[in-house]
Amino acid sequence: MVNFKCCQCEFLTQRFPKLLNHYRYMHKGPENGIVCNVQGCYRTFKSVRTFQRHVSKAHQEFWAQHGRRRDGRADVGDIDDDEVPDLDNALDPVGEFVEDDDDNDAARANEIDPSEQVATSLVGLWEKFKIPHSACSFVSDEVRDLLELANSQLKARVQATLQNANIDLGDVTLDDAFSDCPWQNALDHFSDSRNVDNFCAERFDFVEPIEYVLGKSSNGKEESMQYVSILSSLAALLKKDEIFAEVVNGHSSPDESSLDLCDGINCKRNASLSDPKCLQIQLYNDDFCVANPLGNKVKKMTFSAFYFVLGNLSPKYRSKLNMIQLACLCPTEHVKKYGLQQVVNPLLYDIRILENDGLTIEKDGIEHTFTGTLSMVIADNLAAHSIGGFQESFNTLRSCRFCLVTKPEVVNNLRASSASRRTVMSYDQQARITAANPGMAGIYGIKSPSVLNSLSQFHVIHGLPSDIAHDLFEGVVPNVLEKVISYCVREGYFTLAERIECFPYSGTDLRNKPSKMKTEANIFKVKQTAVQCWCFLRLFPLMCGNDVPVGDKMWELVLHLGDVVEYATAHRVTTPFCHFFADIIESFLTAYNELFPNSMTPKFHFVTHYPQQMLEFGPLIHCWTLRFEGKHMYFKELTYRSKNRKNVCKTLAYRHEYFQSWSRIKDRFLSDGLHGHTGGASSPVRLMLRAMQDLLLPLSNGEEYVYTARTIDYSGTAYWQGCVVVVDRSPEGLLSFGIVEMICLINGRVYFVCRNTSAVSYCSHLHCHTMVADNGLFLTTPTEFTDYYPLSVYSANDERKLVVSRHHIH
Repeated sequence: MVNFKCCQCEFLTQRFPKLLNHYRYMHKGPENGIVCNVQGCYRTFKSVRTFQRHVSKAHQEFWAQHGRRRDGRADVGDIDDDEVPDLDNALDPVGEFVEDDDDNDAARANEIDPSEQVATSLVGLWEKFKIPHSACSFVSDEVRDLLELANSQLKARVQATLQNANIDLGDVTLDDAFSDCPWQNALDHFSDSRNVDNFCAERFDFVEPIEYVLGKSSNGKEESMQYVSILSSLAALLKKDEIFAEVVNGHSSPDESSLDLCDGINCKRNASLSDPKCLQIQLYNDDFCVANPLGNKVKKMTFSAFYFVLGNLSPKYRSKLNMIQLACLCPTEHVKKYGLQQVVNPLLYDIRILENDGLTIEKDGIEHTFTGTLSMVIADNLAAHSIGGFQESFNTLRSCRFCLVTKPEVVNNLRASSASRRTVMSYDQQARITAANPGMAGIYGIKSPSVLNSLSQFHVIHGLPSDIAHDLFEGVVPNVLEKVISYCVREGYFTLAERIECFPYSGTDLRNKPSKMKTEANIFKVKQTAVQCWCFLRLFPLMCGNDVPVGDKMWELVLHLGDVVEYATAHRVTTPFCHFFADIIESFLTAYNELFPNSMTPKFHFVTHYPQQMLEFGPLIHCWTLRFEGKHMYFKELTYRSKNRKNVCKTLAYRHEYFQSWSRIKDRFLSDGLHGHTGGASSPVRLMLRAMQDLLLPLSNGEEYVYTARTIDYSGTAYWQGCVVVVDRSPEGLLSFGIVEMICLINGRVYFVCRNTSAVSYCSHLHCHTMVADNGLFLTTPTEFTDYYPLSVYSANDERKLVVSRHHIH
């Protein structure tokens, strides 16, 4: 017997309408995608209604035969066993099936809890779309009234039908069947938001924020902060099978290379972090403002937030916003008034419990105890120095948190190895001296011992990694580009309007392209976001390189900077890689000092520590702050929509935890296993090029059609037709590329039909790879790529194609 199988779980049924009902009630919410799977179609949908509409229109023959009851009504009823359709890739040939019957249908209907369904829908409406509770109450009341009206009309129709059929019910009335509807009662009950709150606290893994009173204001009003217990948050996360498996299995590198923090020196030499069952807490701190930055409410509406993420998860999962948890939320003016230690005391108390006693989780009747500690604190330079107890002014004698170099010595120390590094012993000794004599803070660059050093397994000397987003893309890169572009315009090489504004951006570069800048050389400034600045630097040689003479020293400086950025953003590092990276940084800084003497800012010096930081923390691209800053947008939008100005911290903390608890309801929390795509269609294989037929027919199991897409999302990365992927790397370091001609989904797998490239070479003057597309085609999958990231392709004046790398690949 052939069965229909749910694309989200192991549910099996012989009836297509029952599959629709399963999707409707078991996988609610816009996060759970539905794959069509009818006749080789792989389109995905966010709701059952749109899926049903697609099947009825795009697969009319199938829908006419299998989507309706024998009485002609759609989406309900019975289908004979001999009419069970043959669904491609929706079948389970070995799954054991339990025959559906009316008793089973009634049992399933009784298993559905109206209260849980209504509460889940309302919480999703609140938090996913950030609407006020009053709006949800209005929706709940309106839907209840509509249900009551529909019930009364249905009752009248049933009575009329029975009368027309001359059926006498005697003393039996229909009032019992049509009264006391549990769905109406649930809607009526949950129209009061307090009842929804109570239900979530009882039935969902809701972690209630705790309010800590810090003190009182001058007028006697209590001043408080919100803390979300990390122990409770971790317990809720570890209940999810996907999270538990990630923690237990780990994701260490299979060779000597370093792919993440778990492969770094700091993790291996730490007694706790080296334990595979140790929970790695990655903390983040920053201030953000939820009001108009030019208004008069800036001070009151600026908050200091502490987020954390579980470092045991792979980087591709840590980047998801729902994996970033809230720990503390406090008005910034309260942090300054009462001190950082009083704010983080609840957090440190929980981490000490985690270090000493551990966290016990029960899975399948077995208790598992996990210890854990703080692995690193991710922050921009100002926040890192504040948390680490270092001077927050970068004009002091010693402004580096990594070494003891003085300000006059910076220009002569272009390698980190040439300066004395800060150690745990030297830090503790200098902190004691400055505590006794605050005047020495300017000498040592330390103003006080860090509150985080009270943890037994953490010290700020080994826990404050560099942030390439603020060092490079909001510091070094715009500084250099401003100087070089102004020079080139004055020399008459090009004009900004001619080259930069008219550049044909494509692919992801189009989304990240720099915004419009002033074109006058004397007032030119690179005021872009970090990602825009990164994109501008990568493409700048393509924009203007042909107009600049080969060997120009200013131009060579930009090329050196491009090398530094490519190495700094690498996703895989080794010891030889880091040694070579140190040479590249030294060459760049030497060239910069020759052209612009005595103009190095502290961020230039911080770059010299990147090679050693990579050995200690793994690739620095996984330690940058940009993804955490994306979490700020949630709170900013929520504040705007809620219109609350009384106790903003409490509102934000509670609403965030409701959103997190709603997110954890999903069966697949980390990844839904689906491939979102656009432009999907079934394409006839026989009408394709002969070379494509030879590649696809062996995979299609005799089918004459394959499902193709214009764009596709694979493991969080978007690929598109026309993009370039790296498919190989020679021992000499030369990359091989493929140009994606077609994206196919066959038997649930993603395939790329790529065009071969030849005459691949590297053009140092344009800082890009050049190639020629030939007529050969080959088939590949994303798992076979040498590097996962797709690149945009640009055309030269001849037939050559130009590709700019995003990061170094080795």
